[in-house]
Amino acid sequence: MTVDATPLRPLALLLLFIATCPAIAPADPLETKEKRRLWEVHTTQRYRTAGDFRDRDGSLAWYESTVGVTGTSFLPGPGLLRAGVNYAHTRFAFASDTRLGAAGSEPFRHVQEVRLSAQLLTPLSKTWSSQIFGAVTSAFESGAAPADALGGIAALGVMYRSSERLSTGLGALLLRPLGNRDITVVPIALVDWQVTDRLVLRSRQDITLTYLLDPRRRLSVAAVASFFDRKQFRLDERGMIPDGVAELKGFEVGSRVTWEPSPALTVHGAVEAALGQNLHLENDAGREIVDLDLEDALRLSLAVDYRF
Repeated sequence: MTVDATPLRPLALLLLFIATCPAIAPADPLETKEKRRLWEVHTTQRYRTAGDFRDRDGSLAWYESTVGVTGTSFLPGPGLLRAGVNYAHTRFAFASDTRLGAAGSEPFRHVQEVRLSAQLLTPLSKTWSSQIFGAVTSAFESGAAPADALGGIAALGVMYRSSERLSTGLGALLLRPLGNRDITVVPIALVDWQVTDRLVLRSRQDITLTYLLDPRRRLSVAAVASFFDRKQFRLDERGMIPDGVAELKGFEVGSRVTWEPSPALTVHGAVEAALGQNLHLENDAGREIVDLDLEDALRLSLAVDYRF
């Protein structure tokens, strides 16, 4: 089978761009004048417990493994640039009594996703700053063409720093979904609020309230609410719905524990309730084939970040 290399070309250009960018300068003025690079390698393992279909027999669970690398550089003028690449593999497990097709077969099982992303933080003045984020993804079931699975997301925002502890702003998410759909625009509120020395509220695509349990051990716990969680991918061109599009969406509410045993290493563990979950399948012409709601379930995750 011939693999289309087109989606991988931006990856090579992205890594070359990061490698040639000026490195981020240390904040401590006592550091040497030679600037150091800041890289981060991260991996995440997620498991969503089986959720029953509301109007049909059967259930669906999935396990996802992600690995990625992010580079950070300071560009004189534009500001702070972060860019990276992630690879994820998701294995979906339908219960044996699930019947979504005429032959009772599973509509999909193994899905891969390559994601290229970049974020630019630009100071406009002492109190104003802007944020720009963009990502291109290729998410596809085994047997689908990666070039036919391209999607994208962009985020724009402006923040105002009213005090040393509080910054607020407004932004918007622009989503380019797969299939025959228009670009979706979602308004978002941007908040960075140091409520106390130990309590921090942060709002972006999700809302996180973090409490520092032990400053010496860098141990914290957070309440997390994510209201816009979606998986969308192209289906196998020889599968039950050839070249179709699958979408899983919903929202999560839960808690996360973060531990930094050293400045270079961070470990995150999370338990979330997956609520309002929905499975939508459509053919290559955009016609709906399946639209099912799932019962609530749990999502467990463990992530490790290493910086150098």
